[in-house]
Amino acid sequence: MTRSTFISGLILAALLSAPASAAIPQWGQTAESASSSAAYQLVQREISPREAKAIALARVPGGEVLDIRRTSDAYRVRIIARDGRVVDIVVDAVTGRVR
Repeated sequence: MTRSTFISGLILAALLSAPASAAIPQWGQTAESASSSAAYQLVQREISPREAKAIALARVPGGEVLDIRRTSDAYRVRIIARDGRVVDIVVDAVTGRVR
């Protein structure tokens, strides 16, 4: 391992282990609100069933939702298309991406 790689690793480890209270306030922001906004950014918000339904309906224009179910990490939205086909759309519960 080269010396520069070792030093870079130490710096990265120090930055990753810094507490959330070490957040740097932005213009017009107090240190307390900076740390709370930094902590908020660490929590990922999951999409709601309503958002999953809207995402799935965008993939099947004119379709009608028959059922929506939540698995551990995704929503399965069952839609009947205009032509009568039944389509299952799987929407990731965190990112909202269609799988």
